[in-house]
Amino acid sequence: MIPQSKGPIFKKVLPDTVKLPISATSEKWQVGMRVNRSQVAYLAIVSVGGKRKVEYELGNIIAQMFPGFVMREDEFIN
Repeated sequence: MIPQSKGPIFKKVLPDTVKLPISATSEKWQVGMRVNRSQVAYLAIVSVGGKRKVEYELGNIIAQMFPGFVMREDEFIN
């Protein structure tokens, strides 16, 4: 699949220890990114029911992807 966004593609190589959760074939998962108040991003893999969750730290990739951009305190979801 070719990305539909414009601009440079950002790639972050994760360590070889990244393991995806093993699940039943009927289980559904959501994949996204979470950013904490220190602006450290995490790859988040969460079961739809929220029972299982795996996160991998990506570091401060917001600053790498968008130089000069700083998230405001009111943009965070608790």
